[in-house]
Amino acid sequence: MAKEHRLRVQIGTTEEGMPITKQISAKSELELADKAVEAMVQSGRIYDFLPRENMIPADASKVTTEVRKTSFREYTRQWRSTYKQ
Repeated sequence: MAKEHRLRVQIGTTEEGMPITKQISAKSELELADKAVEAMVQSGRIYDFLPRENMIPADASKVTTEVRKTSFREYTRQWRSTYKQ
């Protein structure tokens, strides 16, 4: 007989600061994870786990990434000197 998986998910808080929880059950861990995410999305609490706007630089256009092209020969020599010698 298959074991039923259970999980308590906090979906909010009361005005006093006490957690509001919901018990979720499923037949597999994957289904349980899906249901947990679905409950968090429905409650709006999923945004607690997403990055905030203040983590992004104010002027993102000034952020540059330099792309350095290397040949396969140079890459293999560097890899060999790092890992094999």
